[in-house]
Amino acid sequence: MIDNMMEFGYTPSNLKKLRHRYGITQQQLADLLNTTISTVQRWETSPERKSHATMPHIKWVEFFKILNKSGHYMNKRPDSVFADI
Repeated sequence: MIDNMMEFGYTPSNLKKLRHRYGITQQQLADLLNTTISTVQRWETSPERKSHATMPHIKWVEFFKILNKSGHYMNKRPDSVFADI
């Protein structure tokens, strides 16, 4: 049963799926978070890869604030944001 549970919060997979769900390119995300596209690519890379970098928690929170301000997920409960991913 635990194997089927989804991880909440930042994971490379969650970041990529949310970005795709809301139609945000890696370059757009980099611009929104004042970083580079290569940094976003490293955040989305599997932790098993040498090039992986963990997204700072503050950037994850900032991403959700941006989604909220733009109305992308305003009317959803926080746990439902991940429901379709």
